[in-house]
Amino acid sequence: MKPHRRNTIPGFWALSLGGLAFCIAAFVWLWNASLQGDVPSNAYHGASRMINGAFGACMISIVLIVTLVSNLYTPRLVKLLVRHPFVIGGLIFTTMTNLLIVLGDLISPTHPLHHNMLFLVFSAIILSAAGLIPFLYFISQFLRPSYFLPVLRTSALKNLRKIRGNAHEEKYYSGLFENIDIIANIALTAANRDDRQLMGLSLRMLHEILLEMISKEEGECSRWRKTNHRFLTGISLEGRDFLAEETTWPEAYLLGSQLRVLRGIPPKQNEVQAESCQQLRDSLTKAIDLGNWRVADLHRTLLNSYMRLAIDKRDLERYQGLSYTYRLILDAECARSEDLHPLAPWFASWEYYAFYAHDRGLTFGCATTLYDSGNLLINLSRKNEQVAIDVLGNFVAATWKLGVGAEGRLQRAALRVVVQTYWKAKAAGNELLASEIERRFLPDAEIHARILDDIFSKRTGRHSEFNDRFLRFTYLPDNVLSRCQSFHAEHSKTPVMT
Repeated sequence: MKPHRRNTIPGFWALSLGGLAFCIAAFVWLWNASLQGDVPSNAYHGASRMINGAFGACMISIVLIVTLVSNLYTPRLVKLLVRHPFVIGGLIFTTMTNLLIVLGDLISPTHPLHHNMLFLVFSAIILSAAGLIPFLYFISQFLRPSYFLPVLRTSALKNLRKIRGNAHEEKYYSGLFENIDIIANIALTAANRDDRQLMGLSLRMLHEILLEMISKEEGECSRWRKTNHRFLTGISLEGRDFLAEETTWPEAYLLGSQLRVLRGIPPKQNEVQAESCQQLRDSLTKAIDLGNWRVADLHRTLLNSYMRLAIDKRDLERYQGLSYTYRLILDAECARSEDLHPLAPWFASWEYYAFYAHDRGLTFGCATTLYDSGNLLINLSRKNEQVAIDVLGNFVAATWKLGVGAEGRLQRAALRVVVQTYWKAKAAGNELLASEIERRFLPDAEIHARILDDIFSKRTGRHSEFNDRFLRFTYLPDNVLSRCQSFHAEHSKTPVMT
């Protein structure tokens, strides 16, 4: 998704055209009124002083903006400003105008070219005066991240396309990864300043570069990966050799940059993590569509790093968002293909970090993953019941067994998930899935009824706190609840709470 930013181009051109029209009108009037004869020397001197003043204002503005930008974001942005063609062109034109004024003052009024030189000098003066405000307006845009970040992204993409077009000069590689470093550095600065909007914009720029970078494992677009390798600082020699051999070092560089940005964000910036997970799903989908499972596996390792950070910081909100991201990824990929073998590492990681959270005392995090796995089965069964049964047998059942075999709160949570998934499948008409769950986990009707007692004890489906989930894990829709109550009335002596 491209960033939404104010379009300053209409304002820029309005200032340019308006100033130019005014100055041309003034020039025509003055020329017709009094400048067709000889021009006194002090006219040149006055014009020269005006141009020098304008040139000084431009230089002071550039120096101030360079100082502010380098202190606010990163000194590397200085190069972007001072090398911009518009800035260089404006300064060169102003300098040339000054030289023309000097030359015009030196030419005698009796010289045959005096009249033509006079017209040329004052034309340059008018253009310089007309361009002053637009020039200052343009360089002021470098104070706005919504302006210079897309410029950095565009520059990076141009270098990437040249590299793909067999332009393997070092300058293109350096330009690409230098721009990536600048954007990542701006994101880190924004994180330290708690500027969530700037951090989100920076991560979107990195995401767009990543989307452009992902390609098939073999082909024309992948040949450039075999030379000029770049790695983040701290990657081991063995890791570098592995990434170079797999030709996934460019994506590893970008994903690693994102990880370093998000590693230190506090809980109050969790919405940035949520947006990053959405971007991760988009780039993962492209990698899988292109058959590049090596890059897809890099996405899994990045998501796992996020999970570990959330668990170690005991950040339940962030963990729940990451677990939900896992569920959405697996839901989408299981529905697209009946071959579940490539997804086995994803299910294994999901399970591992759920019980890692439990071991670290974040039991509700593990319960969240169990709950998400139940909803995953229900969603898959709506599209293809056999796929849902295969996912249950190959992956989810083992996770549920670990939960049911635990003690205390985790065991109760796992049993509630099993029962809820069973009744939701039954209400949706997925009898085969419901029968498989009953065969594996619910052979005893009395135990089943006691688990329903626990579910019915929560009188409302709405969560007691406003959060991303909004509903309790024990929530059952009305059509499911009526079926449960009939079963409960038949197999339990405890009345249903209403």
